[in-house]
This record gives sequence, structure tokens and C-alpha cells, in this order.
Amino acid sequence: MKLSIKKKPALSEVLNIRATKKLINDFYPYAKKELNINKPVKVEFKIDYENANDPMGKTGYYDPNNNIIGLYTVNRHPKDVLRSFAHELTHHA
Repeated sequence: MKLSIKKKPALSEVLNIRATKKLINDFYPYAKKELNINKPVKVEFKIDYENANDPMGKTGYYDPNNNIIGLYTVNRHPKDVLRSFAHELTHHA
């Protein structure tokens, strides 16, 4: 599983993304086994301040053509981003 950041984040977002990456890396082996995932997935952290200010903004998405999970992280607690990751991972399975 590859983890990447598409836009340079503020320092507070860097710390948040570090915590989130750790949670995802800890959770992924369990989810991979339980969901019987056999194909690789790429995770992209999205830094989108406009989306973060929208009460109905996106939290995540899955791109099945490229096996990419996109996670919006600005102003979100790491456990909330992990919840979005788990949800999007079900689309990948």
C-alpha cells in the first residue's frame, strides 16, 4: 500500500497526517485479511481547505480505475479519517 500527499500541508496538518498514517498502517493488515483484499491500493491524503470549510464537504472517495483511496484530512481527527479509509476500503475489496 502506497501513501502519498498531493499538496504541501501546514505544520498542524503534517502532524495530523503522521498520526493518521500510523493508524492506517496499523489497521490495514487486519482489514486486508478480513476483507480478503488481493490487489494493491494507493492512498492519497487530500489537503483541501475549501472542502474543509464546506459543511457538506467530501470526506473520502475510491477511484476503482486506479485503485486509489483519496482521504480529505484538513480539520479532521485521525480516527475520523481512519473511519473514512475503512469505508472506502470496502469499495476496493
